[in-house]
Amino acid sequence: MKVIQANTVRLVVKENLLGLRLISACTTLIGFYIFISFEPPVDLFGGLCIAIASLINVLSPNEICTFDKTLDCLTLHQIRGLKQRTKHYPISQIRELSLQKVQIFGTAFYQIQLQFTSGEVLPLTQSMTTDCKRPREALENIQKFLICSTRASLKS
Repeated sequence: MKVIQANTVRLVVKENLLGLRLISACTTLIGFYIFISFEPPVDLFGGLCIAIASLINVLSPNEICTFDKTLDCLTLHQIRGLKQRTKHYPISQIRELSLQKVQIFGTAFYQIQLQFTSGEVLPLTQSMTTDCKRPREALENIQKFLICSTRASLKS
């Protein structure tokens, strides 16, 4: 997760799936090389690689989380393929933020989770990552943003 906008009233965090982008780029380059270097019918395999890379790019998920203090709203906007989904939650109902660690076949995966006062637990993004550093940094930025909003509301 990466912070793409941060100020006193708004924080926008975006999930970048770097691994899928790299796989897509490598598949495109291999396909382009095969398409240019070989004659039919082998060059059709290069075209197939380019088509697969395009599908990976179109179908890979994009997730944007917007915390807005003026509206007291957390907006989760998810784009997967041709489907878009937007959900809204009140910021004032967020009780706790945590970094969940899950072990799968000996590999640690991390995901930021929100816990609301109602008891509902919501993952901030649908995808997990093996990189601990980025979600931890995003979690710290979100916590700082929420603490500042709590302090501002206490001063009023």
